[in-house]
Amino acid sequence: MSRAFLSSYKGYKGIGKTSIDGEELYFLKLASYTTKEEMEENTLKLANYIYKKNNDKFDVYIGITSNENNIDKLKNYYKTLGYDIEEEKYLVTNQEFLANIKNYDLIIEKTDDDIVIDSVNTKILESYEALYGS
Repeated sequence: MSRAFLSSYKGYKGIGKTSIDGEELYFLKLASYTTKEEMEENTLKLANYIYKKNNDKFDVYIGITSNENNIDKLKNYYKTLGYDIEEEKYLVTNQEFLANIKNYDLIIEKTDDDIVIDSVNTKILESYEALYGS
């Protein structure tokens, strides 16, 4: 299971608000919770997610993409599972992660198979966790 913490603090291992060498990625947000315990209780059925503490809330993200065309594909996939997703943009500067997500995005773009979409999205979140920890 992949459950990583997303930090948007400037200079944190490649994720920040400003950078010359980065790229804005689309983070697919599932929900916000007021406590970490509430977040953990409501994400028990999710195999993979990352979260970000944003002011006094815990925002849960279940997908990341660099490709605008994949946003709707991922949203539609999650809609079939009963989830309504919104996207947020974050600047990512870690070149290894950016290279990984570009490769994974090519696979998602070329398929309509839900199993492949789920598997690749899981790999993206695992790649994120491997680089940033949990």
